[in-house]
Amino acid sequence: MATLAQTDEPFGEALTRLKDDSGWSFREIARRAQLADPAGKGFSASHVSHLAGGERPSPMAIVLLAKVFGVAPEYFREYRLAQVRALFDEAGPGGAEKALALYEELDGRIKRIASTVDVAEYPQSLPAGAGPAMRRRAR
Repeated sequence: MATLAQTDEPFGEALTRLKDDSGWSFREIARRAQLADPAGKGFSASHVSHLAGGERPSPMAIVLLAKVFGVAPEYFREYRLAQVRALFDEAGPGGAEKALALYEELDGRIKRIASTVDVAEYPQSLPAGAGPAMRRRAR
């Protein structure tokens, strides 16, 4: 149904847009969610309304609504953010060692990229907590 691969809108706004584009009511979305749910449960029209109003969706709600609207779960930014959070979850597979190793790898990549950027050209883009090396280069 949606033509974009992903959106950066908050979940409620993205859901509302998909709802409006489809022309479906909250009740129709809930009915379709029940049909798409392998357990046959789905959720109520009221719950869909709450999600559209800004209530934080569960990962399962995101997956189910993605099915309903014919988009990949990755379409929703909250799904992508949840995936990133899971990578850094020390309680997840691989534990703290994996999370710290990923951090070290990303930190190294960020430092390599930062070393190629002349921050004097972009002083307004320095993050609030920029380290001393970045502040020196910006002068």
